[in-house]
Amino acid sequence: MGKGLCISPGELRNYITIEAPTESRTANGGFSNSWATFANAWAGITVVSGNETQVTDKIEGKTLFIFTMRWLDAVVKTQRINWDGRIFNITEVKNVQERDRVLVIRTTEVDA
Repeated sequence: MGKGLCISPGELRNYITIEAPTESRTANGGFSNSWATFANAWAGITVVSGNETQVTDKIEGKTLFIFTMRWLDAVVKTQRINWDGRIFNITEVKNVQERDRVLVIRTTEVDA
């Protein structure tokens, strides 16, 4: 990517779904949380690193991924990315150079 403002179409090889949390009323009057499609987009994906942390009696691994895509308004950290059935929590959203052309989204993969 030239200076972060241009993305060649060949870099956007992965079709992703950005999902937003929703709350709906159940038949018995309660509420149910689920995810709804916010947007679909083509993105480039980079694996940044993997690390492991000990949580109680088990070791949990975290792999960090960066999704790079054309600008899309209103992507926020409360959303998540679904890529081929794999789920990624959004940890950071960057509008490259604040120019509304390229979006860089840092994520961690949710353990299956």
